[in-house]
Amino acid sequence: MAQVRQENEEYQSGQIACYAEYGLTPVKATGGEVLFAFGPDNPRPDDPAWETWFETAAADCNARVPLPEHSVDKTLDASAYERMLDTRACIIAHGYTVPEPPSLETWLDSDMSSAWNPYMYLIPGKSFTQADLLALDQACPQSGPNFVASA
Repeated sequence: MAQVRQENEEYQSGQIACYAEYGLTPVKATGGEVLFAFGPDNPRPDDPAWETWFETAAADCNARVPLPEHSVDKTLDASAYERMLDTRACIIAHGYTVPEPPSLETWLDSDMSSAWNPYMYLIPGKSFTQADLLALDQACPQSGPNFVASA
């Protein structure tokens, strides 16, 4: 989990620094991603050339700072399952309740979009806020398939 946390941090920091060169300010998001909130920090001009400029920035930053391997490799295997179990243990250690996981065999029989992920059971608004989700994701990074990107 420490390696995933470090890779996410390096990726997010690199993306934020790259986009800053283009005058944009992305923010850290769940799953080790970066997102843009368009507003005073990231205005969306009416100029039609802006979309091309933004796409150029995205292409450059994605080429210079590629996704971490754990974000690219979404293979359902025993190693990915173990990472999900580690994530579950971390979430529980932070005071949240997550039901028992399926067996390894059941999990391996899942498809990528429906594979069990302990974050599936955390619903913002019921037991925590979006800010809580971001903090929990920093502490317990999602490093497997079907990560919960937002609430």
